[in-house]
Amino acid sequence: MISPQKHMEDKQITEKHKADKRVTEKHVLEKQGTEKHVADKQATEKHVADKQATEKHVADKQATEKHMLEKHVADKHATEKHVIAGGKTESSTVSGKPTAGTTDAGEAAKILAEKRRQAWLQKEQEEQERLEKEEQERM
Repeated sequence: MISPQKHMEDKQITEKHKADKRVTEKHVLEKQGTEKHVADKQATEKHVADKQATEKHVADKQATEKHMLEKHVADKHATEKHVIAGGKTESSTVSGKPTAGTTDAGEAAKILAEKRRQAWLQKEQEEQERLEKEEQERM
């Protein structure tokens, strides 16, 4: 026969065991939730990086298409100018490429610097527009 005191001790041990088991189960669930959160966060970060790479690719493709169109138009104008001039070759079209209209190295450097500045400004503006668009999509 078990003494009432021993029975009480066993009951308390059993209740403590049940409480410890509940805490452990809760901890396991929280750990699983944390692991899922980490996995979701990593997947989101990869998605964002992939999206940025895709947007950059699209922007680069558009810039290339724009450049090719501008070059085509410039070449067409040079050809038309050549035809209007009666087939005479001008010094600016000897290489088959239109020039900025100067043979002065200093002036050419200024023109090139200005074109680079304009390209940089356009790139900055496009980047700003892209960021604003992303911000709007998040809302």
